[in-house]
Parts: sequence; C-alpha cells; structure tokens
Amino acid sequence: MSSTQYRLRSSDPDEIGDHYARTLFPARVRPIGRSTVIDVSDRHYEAGAVSLWTGSCHSGMEVFPAHGSDNLVLYLPIAGNFEVETGGKLLTSSPGTILIADGSTYRRVKLFEGRSHLGIGIAKSEIVSQLAARLEGPVAGPLEFASDCSMADGAGAMIAAVAAALWQGLRDEGLGRQSPLALSLLSQSLVALVVDAVPHSFSQALGSRRVATATPGHVRRAIEFMHANAGLPLTIQEIADASQVSIRTLQHSFQRFKETSPVEYLRQIRLEAAHRDLTDTDRSLSVAEIARKWGFLHLGRFAAQYRRQYGRSPSKVRTG
Repeated sequence: MSSTQYRLRSSDPDEIGDHYARTLFPARVRPIGRSTVIDVSDRHYEAGAVSLWTGSCHSGMEVFPAHGSDNLVLYLPIAGNFEVETGGKLLTSSPGTILIADGSTYRRVKLFEGRSHLGIGIAKSEIVSQLAARLEGPVAGPLEFASDCSMADGAGAMIAAVAAALWQGLRDEGLGRQSPLALSLLSQSLVALVVDAVPHSFSQALGSRRVATATPGHVRRAIEFMHANAGLPLTIQEIADASQVSIRTLQHSFQRFKETSPVEYLRQIRLEAAHRDLTDTDRSLSVAEIARKWGFLHLGRFAAQYRRQYGRSPSKVRTG
C-alpha cells in the first residue's frame, strides 16, 4: 500500500500541473471564475488494483490530462459539482449520485469551487479478469459501464458503504498492519460489486450465465488459475494441479462444458489480454513486447491468431 497527501495553493497553473505530473498524471491546469489562485487538497491511497482518494477543490479549476489512465473511475460526491468530458460525452456529478467514467477517454475535468468527493480507481484489467472468471470465458468486445448510479439505495449505497469502510481501513495504519487480509477482501468486494451490480455491456450475458448449468468446481478453479497466471509459462500439469484433478479429467471436462481444450482456453485468455494492451492509450510497449508478455513467443504466429480473432493486424491496432 502507498499513500500521498498534499494541499497546494498557487497562482501559477504550471506549478499545479507539475505537481499532477509527479503524483497523478501529466496535465495542464487553469483556474476558472474570477480567482487566479488554484487551491486544492488531496489524500490518496493505492491498494493493489484499487486506488482511493479524497479530493477537495477550494477554488474552481479545469484539468486537461495529457493522456488517460487505464482505470474505471467512480466519483462519490461529498459536496459541490464536477464535470468530466470524455470524448463525445459530458458527464456531470452532483451530491447523491455516483459518476462512473472510463479514465482512458478523459479530455477535460472541471471542478467547481467547493467540490469534494471520494474517488475510486479500479484497474480495468482487474475488472476484466473478474468478469471473465464469472463468464467462464474471455471478454470479447468493449466493456462499457453506465455513467451514473444513485447512492440512495441498491448498488450505489452498497458501493458507498464498502468504499467508506475501505477508506477508513486505509487511513488507520494500525488496522492495516493488524489485518491486511481484511483490507484486501474489502478491495476485492468493491471490484465484485462494480462487476456484479453496476449495469454494463456484459450484464445480460452475466445474468444468463448465472442461470445456466453450473460448471464443475474443478473447471472453475482451472479458469481462475489461468486468469490469475496468464502471463506465466503455464503447463497443463500445473493447471491440472491447481484444479485438483488429473490432466485427463481436466481435458474431458473442458471439452464437455467449454467445448474446447484447456490449452486453447488459455490461449484465448492471453489473446484477450494482449488485445487490451494493444488498445491501451499507453504506448510504452511495442507489439513484440506485448506478445512476449502474454506468452506468444513467435511473433508471426501471434499476428495470424490475432488477425483471425479481431480482423486486424496487431500493428494496425497499436497505431490506431
């Protein structure tokens, strides 16, 4: 777990922008309204795939990120108003409603004077991993969430309650040392709530999956193990050991319940993971590096498999 805390008051937007570049992301900042002073404070924690922060804007400002983040971001308002421009959409946040946005699409963020909120950032790779485990198959296609959720009841109220408990646990360093497992479980529960209870483009498939014939436990264990270790050079014996059955039983069960082999299922998981990296706004990795990261050691074979799955070459997808 890591944490940062600051309060900045400056009439120099570049100073604020430099601070954002060091702590969050590169951004251009400018004040709004009559004041030329920007006055902001923040406390930020990172716990694995989830990050939480409280942000307060004591003066109005606009933030223009140089690039987005590969997170799904939820803003739980405490006071004041807030806007996020994400390409073709303008999303607004006001007390009583959780705003949900894809961090990779950010163009502009506008914080009005007196705005404060609890922010939650969840790595999209973790969301996709949990969703794929529930669907018991790769997540094929774009994953898009509803842009808001009421905090008065239902999913929004539960998310707010779990987030508040996790925030309190992260702030209490003694509790974090005494029971890191509790904080980890709260973090996992928060991701599970978002996947299961917030409407998204795979909600219907997820609902259908829940009423489908139950997959045997050893197949589910194998799938969870493959998702958790997709970047490692797994063998069929290791997968069978994790699922607690023999290789023969595992192969038979996959053919019966998934209509494919464990090895082919793993290849699909890795191909989907490579696709997420190729479409990520972070361009620091080359196509070859992404292929190797997910176990595709023969670049030409990877390119052919990728084209069959997605209809375009990896290099064209990477360059947009």
